[in-house]
Amino acid sequence: VEEVYYYHEGKSIDALIIPELKYAVMSLNNNKIIIVDYAKKPSFKLFDEIRLKGISRRLIYEKGFLFYFTDLGEMYKYDLKTKDNTLLYACGKRITDFVMFNGFIVYSTGDGEIIKRNSLNGTTKKIKINDNLVINLLQFNFNKLICGTFKGEILIIKV
Repeated sequence: VEEVYYYHEGKSIDALIIPELKYAVMSLNNNKIIIVDYAKKPSFKLFDEIRLKGISRRLIYEKGFLFYFTDLGEMYKYDLKTKDNTLLYACGKRITDFVMFNGFIVYSTGDGEIIKRNSLNGTTKKIKINDNLVINLLQFNFNKLICGTFKGEILIIKV
């Protein structure tokens, strides 16, 4: 361990390092996302703290923006330059995980659905996983996902 940043107000759910900006981003169990600037380590500076209505289980960085879903079904886009936080989409369902690729957002819900949403036109395609709950999603190849389920199964699904 080279350097340590201590944060005692919550526990990390997801973490993301953005090397080109020298930011460490953490989603926490206290309904916050913190962005820490580590450019001058061993000193660390809290760049921003985003207060949420729910927990964010996954953080994705793409082209200067931080994307996250809360477990309340709201997807946000946070601009790291301006600190603007914009609600992009609200599905009204508990979200367990999501991925983004090729203009699509694919997310899993607490009621066992996987939903593929076109970012441009908003159309959706639903995939129902019977009697199971997908808790983790990973993109695999162009149109496949590896899904980890609550029952301990690993599924490969074409989306």
